[in-house]
Amino acid sequence: MAGRGLRKATVVGWTGRGNFEYLRRSIGEVLKSAGLKGEVATSGGALVVEGPDPSVVASALRNVPGVEWVAVGMAAGSVHEVSEASKQLAKRYIGPGSRFSVMASGGEGVAASDVSGVVVSSVVEEVRGVRADEVKPRVVLRATLSKTGGAVGVQLSKGPGGVPTGSQEVVCMVSGGMHSSVLCWMALLAGYRVTMVHAKVNEDSLRAVAKLYAELSRRVDPGAVALEVLMGEDAARIVNWVGRGEGQLVLVGSHAGCSSIKWPSRIRAPLFLAQEEWFRSEIATLSLRPYEAALDGANGSAAPVETLVFGGVRADVSGVMDGLRLRGRTGSGH
Repeated sequence: MAGRGLRKATVVGWTGRGNFEYLRRSIGEVLKSAGLKGEVATSGGALVVEGPDPSVVASALRNVPGVEWVAVGMAAGSVHEVSEASKQLAKRYIGPGSRFSVMASGGEGVAASDVSGVVVSSVVEEVRGVRADEVKPRVVLRATLSKTGGAVGVQLSKGPGGVPTGSQEVVCMVSGGMHSSVLCWMALLAGYRVTMVHAKVNEDSLRAVAKLYAELSRRVDPGAVALEVLMGEDAARIVNWVGRGEGQLVLVGSHAGCSSIKWPSRIRAPLFLAQEEWFRSEIATLSLRPYEAALDGANGSAAPVETLVFGGVRADVSGVMDGLRLRGRTGSGH
């Protein structure tokens, strides 16, 4: 990136948890699925995306697991360019007398404190009466610089935090209700690749799960989330389906107040002790109004179960519903 002049860019911060290379890979896949062709470079503890409209990229990446924050600004290849980018951003986003803060990182022989100092002095020089304030800033500037280049940006939003998507896989049983929907999102934030399994109750429950899948397929690498729908009339088909598997970790959204269900031994309920207020807060971040369905855990003899599979693509609700109906008609379930 060095020596190329200032370019529009999106800057993405890492939480510091999990594997940084996994985050880079996830961001690349999310951009690809969104039809955005950008160049992704590493600078200190951040990733710099050049090419597409920064605001569009920021919108696509703000919910990716492992992202701490997202900023829009300019890519820079030297201390001088960092200073010039800071002045331009200050002139546009920081009004006279405003308070601002600078969060900086460095790498490969460039100290974070030096980067921060350049940005602060450039902003103070450019805008009259501004003051650095780490407690209650109106604008937060993010800056990073290494020998290979860097960037300066205005933070637009916090990310979801969590761990970048890794290689571990888990199955999440989903009803379309609040608790199982939150469970899926928590599993993704923990770095798992998730297969959502839903036993169809009716069209409303299926549509709720389709909506959840569509939302998650936009937040993460689409290859990291899949949906399987169990068709059939048997009330115990979830328990029977789980009981036939081996080795795979299975999670359910059971919570305090759930009726006693005799699940197979390999099933875990990691959110069992979570408070209802927390569930409601988290479901709000998913922008969902899930169908309130309860998993039927009644025991019964194993019955033939048709499984329809949908995954690996960035989806919308109608696409999921139409795709599952088509597979049901053509008998492509397995």
